[in-house]
Amino acid sequence: MKCRIKKYIWLLGVNLFISAFTFGGGYVVVPMVRRFFVVKKQYFSEEDLINMAAVAQSTPGAIA
Repeated sequence: MKCRIKKYIWLLGVNLFISAFTFGGGYVVVPMVRRFFVVKKQYFSEEDLINMAAVAQSTPGAIA
């Protein structure tokens, strides 16, 4: 239970950090997401991140 709460607090903190310190649109967020979610925590692979960015690019408004 404590592990889940720690994970949720980490996710909240990282998402607040990314939201607060990225300016210039949605594509600026991708390297930050890569740093935290792919490199540090390995929640998904780089290929998964590329696929998510491609799907988001094909939908209206998702990147913005």
